[in-house]
Amino acid sequence: MQAQLAGAETAQQQESQPAQRPQSQLNNCGARPIDAESAGPETVQQLQSQPVQDVASCCERRSDEPAPLPVLGVLKLTPEKGCSIVLALAQQLQGCFDFLIVAGDPKVAEVLSPQSNVTVIEPQDDIDKVLSRVCLVLAPSLWFESWGMVVTEALLRGLPCIVSDAGGLPEAGLGICPVCPVAPIEIPTDSEGTPIWAMRQYPKQDIWPWVTAIQQTMQPVVFADLSRRCRQAGHNFLEQGAQLELPGLLSW
Repeated sequence: MQAQLAGAETAQQQESQPAQRPQSQLNNCGARPIDAESAGPETVQQLQSQPVQDVASCCERRSDEPAPLPVLGVLKLTPEKGCSIVLALAQQLQGCFDFLIVAGDPKVAEVLSPQSNVTVIEPQDDIDKVLSRVCLVLAPSLWFESWGMVVTEALLRGLPCIVSDAGGLPEAGLGICPVCPVAPIEIPTDSEGTPIWAMRQYPKQDIWPWVTAIQQTMQPVVFADLSRRCRQAGHNFLEQGAQLELPGLLSW
């Protein structure tokens, strides 16, 4: 357990004094609602009750309204899935963004909960209970994911994602989601080449590509265009996958 929590604890120590950048780089963080009618044809009936404008409305921030701030979502967060990056981002972007975190580890919740702009919740049976509350999804995994199912779920709902370059996450982003570099987990091996998971190390991460990607994505015009393209790409992916699998299922 001690090794498992090293990433979260190391992040707290490393990012307690985040690097300084001009405040002007952190100002443009609002997005405006987009028209559901312009989001592309609806191809999955069960998603028809979740129009794009409902997703985008939670992102709106006007100068005469101190709240709510745009909400960034991270699902099933653990040290391996980028806790250090999320903690650093929450500290750096306080007052500009709120974070909704689904904790995959109790100790991660302990590390993140003191942040005033972070809400930590337990895993939910219905993913819509989470995705309906956010306007952008982060997938900052340090582990080589085979895929990123939460990315697929988000795209189907017109939710832009920002993903790490680890494993299959860029592929799950369908070439549309911004990709940020990470330093992957380092796992030493024994004399026979067998990985020693208990001795894994969590390298220090550079959060500024993530800050830049978040700011750029949340620009109103960029957000509206990316939301439409994400939704369309997600539906195309689903339809193409169903067409490929259906003949095999029927023959079986």
